Amino acid sequence: MKIITTAVAALCIASVHALEKLEPSDGKLIIGAWYDSSTGPVSGNDTAAAFNSRIGYNAGRYPDYDGSNHNADGTANIDILNDNTNASVFLTVYPNSTTGILDEHITALANQCANITVEWSSFALLKYLMLFSQKSTGREVFLRFGPEMNGGWMSYGQQPTTFVALWKRVYTIFYTVAPAVALVWSPNMDNVYGDFPYAPYWPGAEFVDWVGLSIYWKGYQEGYPLSYMTNSKCPTDFTAQFIDATGVLGSNISFYRDYAVAYNKPFVVRICPRLAQLIKVDSLQISEGGGAFQLQYSLDGNVTAVDPGPGRTEMVMGFWRSNIFNVTFRETYPRLKMAIVFEMWKVNNSILATCSEPVSQTQNETESQYVTQRDYRVSVDISARAAFTSALKDLDDAEIVLWASSNKVSTSGSTTTLQTGTTQTSASQKSALDHLIVFLLGSYLILN
Repeated sequence: MKIITTAVAALCIASVHALEKLEPSDGKLIIGAWYDSSTGPVSGNDTAAAFNSRIGYNAGRYPDYDGSNHNADGTANIDILNDNTNASVFLTVYPNSTTGILDEHITALANQCANITVEWSSFALLKYLMLFSQKSTGREVFLRFGPEMNGGWMSYGQQPTTFVALWKRVYTIFYTVAPAVALVWSPNMDNVYGDFPYAPYWPGAEFVDWVGLSIYWKGYQEGYPLSYMTNSKCPTDFTAQFIDATGVLGSNISFYRDYAVAYNKPFVVRICPRLAQLIKVDSLQISEGGGAFQLQYSLDGNVTAVDPGPGRTEMVMGFWRSNIFNVTFRETYPRLKMAIVFEMWKVNNSILATCSEPVSQTQNETESQYVTQRDYRVSVDISARAAFTSALKDLDDAEIVLWASSNKVSTSGSTTTLQTGTTQTSASQKSALDHLIVFLLGSYLILN
């Protein structure tokens, strides 16, 4: 089996009115979190329920971060289906190469995803019956396949020809087997040197449903690499510089205009969206993202504690204030419709763990020579959590965020008042649909 290391996440939205596949209405935003479900130190052993309790809302993106959740037949162990919400599933699959992956493995994963969703218009009646017998959850599913493919730290990275061929196979099989699943094309953010281009890896709008990017604030590139080990305040236009080439820090290519707008695709941050087939691309996503609070770094065993600078709250919140908590940003980039919070403490000790190392620099030193400790979490430190949840409340009061089941949860984690959105299907409606399907199936069998 050639598909490895699958990260599973539950997003904070259940059923939304789709403009394109699984796209929220204009002016709406999905917020999720990639928490640390590993057994690692500091941020490990976290859970969806704990994260929801800390922020006071049912949000999600619930990953198996240790990479042990893949099976030899191509399927994944999607434990978040037991999270007691109707959050969408955001499944990230990291193939170990761009060749050698069999269609049967892709088909097995597609069948598994199809069995999670309810695809009323896409299956024959007999297949509906099979779906129900396998306990479909009715959740929406996003598949982020082979993310950060433009980076050399991935085993499948920087192999554009074979990656595009593999992506097209995956999309074609999913389109046939699990057409309700939205595929997310999500490279890593490029830098000012153009080290991580997007275009060579673009499979074509007809093979993409959403587009997204991985984007993080670690510091200024001037003075690199030590500037990436300094707590410096994130510019208020940081995200715009990277997704839209608006300043000296970011890429010279506008990912937003060239992909989200040109193809009218939804956008996700880690940041990603885009879809078409002579139709339009709608939304963009921050597929994973965050601001790093630098703790310490070491070189050759010599440890240096990092000055807190503006402080933990400003370091982690500065990044999010450059996008989803920024009114001007949201108005300027309306196709950004999903943002995934990277809720982890992390040790980086090689380029494999860095997102945007400016490899074209001429310095003798690089960041990968150092061992760094960074904390991206927004919901653990009391001050940072207060700032984050206050900003969330402002979005919630403005009815911008689509939470799972639109349920608020108390700070102790218990569910309070259920607020069902008008776009959701009620239990009685679903029951009626179930009975209609059974009736039609029975009529079909009698007549034939």
